[in-house]
Amino acid sequence: MSIGKEVWQEVKQRVVEYNYEIGKDCSSCSICLIDFNPRQKDENIPGDNVIQLNCNKQHVFHAKCLQDWVDLQFTCPICREILIANQDEAKIKYLTSIIKRNTIITL
Repeated sequence: MSIGKEVWQEVKQRVVEYNYEIGKDCSSCSICLIDFNPRQKDENIPGDNVIQLNCNKQHVFHAKCLQDWVDLQFTCPICREILIANQDEAKIKYLTSIIKRNTIITL
């Protein structure tokens, strides 16, 4: 399994419907820059599916935007923290080396 798929398998478990509790911390996706839509109770319209990352409660993204992101990266789009939790030291060193290599290539 590729690293992107491994990351997504873990991260997608945090998908929730956007609500006003999350909205007090973040109102738009930092990947696509579009405002989140909360549930419209009067019209029975669901809210956007979002993921609030563990690194910071203000790091909230549309689920689809974050899925596309982790196909290419495995770090938070804002702070660059590795998104895979509870990895052994060897795996973290490996992932960090990929991050450094990708940074050098894209510069």
